[in-house]
Formats: sequence, structure tokens, C-alpha cells
Amino acid sequence: PGSTFSLVQNNTVIQSGVSPNFTINSGGVWKVIENRCGAFIESNAITTVMHDLPVVSTSNATFCEGMQTILVGFPAGGTFNVSNPYSGNSRPFSYTYTNSNGCSGSATAYVTANALTQATINLTNHSSYPLNSEPILLTGNVSAQYSGVGVSNSYFTPSQAGIGGPYEIKMIHTNAGNCVSENVVELMV
Repeated sequence: PGSTFSLVQNNTVIQSGVSPNFTINSGGVWKVIENRCGAFIESNAITTVMHDLPVVSTSNATFCEGMQTILVGFPAGGTFNVSNPYSGNSRPFSYTYTNSNGCSGSATAYVTANALTQATINLTNHSSYPLNSEPILLTGNVSAQYSGVGVSNSYFTPSQAGIGGPYEIKMIHTNAGNCVSENVVELMV
């Protein structure tokens, strides 16, 4: 009772009071001086160094089902906390980086898994066509591009392919999420 206390930073009194709670929020050499009825009692000095929090960033990631994606965080060397996303929805994730001083910073972004559309070529039960047959319109369950020997403008023309085979006809579909799915059939002439 009767004592007052002073918080001193670098030999300058910062704060005084009868029963203070001192908060140190900057670097320097700190000590507490007690004035007990005119007798001054100094604590041991404590040196503090303030370190800046690291500036941390990350970015959104989008990928197609069944594919892998690479998450990016800056500065490199941090850790990601990601829940398993499900098709069509975005899920938040966090990236945390701790610098050599033990100071941590975090950033958040979203990861989105786009659905992959199943692409199927619709053909009659034929897998072999006569050389002189009319061009066969290639269609599928989704809009697509077709390629292969004897394929031109979504038609397979047996006379262009020539006798033989099997000729691989490929269907490529790109959906609204930029996910690419393929289907392949083999045809004989």
C-alpha cells in the first residue's frame, strides 16, 4: 500500500499508476520502477523486439472432378487447410505462413470442383460400315467435336477412311466449367 509504479521504456516513463496493468506493444528496453514511500526499486530490464507480421496471400483455385489442382500461397513454405470440396460448390481454404521470428499470417480463398460431364457417342449397333455407305452423322449425348480418320464436320465417311480399321473416332466435349471429357469408339470399314 502506498506504492506507485512507472513503466519505463528506454529510460523514458511511459505510464504510471497505483496498481497498473502494463501492456508492452513496441520494442525497446523495459523496466518497472516502484516508488515505495520515496524509495525507488527497479525491476530487471526486459528487452523486447517487435517483428512485423508477414504479408500472406493466396488465390482461388478451380479444377475439374478427377483432376488435381495446385494451391498457391505467398510467401512459399506455409500450410494449407482445405476441406474436401464437392462438385459444383466452392469451399473456403486458408493458407498460413509462419516466418523465422515465429510470427504468423493467414489468407483465405476458395477452391471449386467443377463437374465432369460424361460424354457418349451415339451410334447404331454397327461397328463396321461398308465402304460405299453414306456418311454417318456423329452425335452424342452432349455437343462435341469429333476427330479421327475419315471424320470431317461431325461425319464419318467410310470411303474417306478406306477399307480396314479399326479406326478410332474421338468425341471431345468441353462443358461450361471448362472441363473436358472424351469418348472413343472404334469403327471398321
